[in-house]
Amino acid sequence: MLNVSVMRVFVTGAASPLGRALVSALVRRNNAVVGLVRRVAGVAQMRHLGAEPVIGDVRRPEQIIEAIAGCEMVFHLASFFDFWAKEPADFQTVNVGGTKSIMAAAVAAKVRRVVHCGS
Repeated sequence: MLNVSVMRVFVTGAASPLGRALVSALVRRNNAVVGLVRRVAGVAQMRHLGAEPVIGDVRRPEQIIEAIAGCEMVFHLASFFDFWAKEPADFQTVNVGGTKSIMAAAVAAKVRRVVHCGS
């Protein structure tokens, strides 16, 4: 049996609990997964799951555009949530601005489908 990738998929928030579960499921289905993580610890997690790690920030589209190129699908899971946020503006910059960055990068890369999971 050939081990052929079904598609190349980009996942933001890939190191979160939900992200890790999704990345794992996508890899099990032979998809080539690119996982966007913010911290170095996320790199090891992505490699352990069989995904290609990319360190970046959804608020910085220049970090996303190259990584998203060639992907057929995007799962946008990244979000900011914190009951005691030091900077309340982070909710807007990450959750709204980050989503705009991901959508713009997906359009530029001609991604066929984007799934957005947000609160």
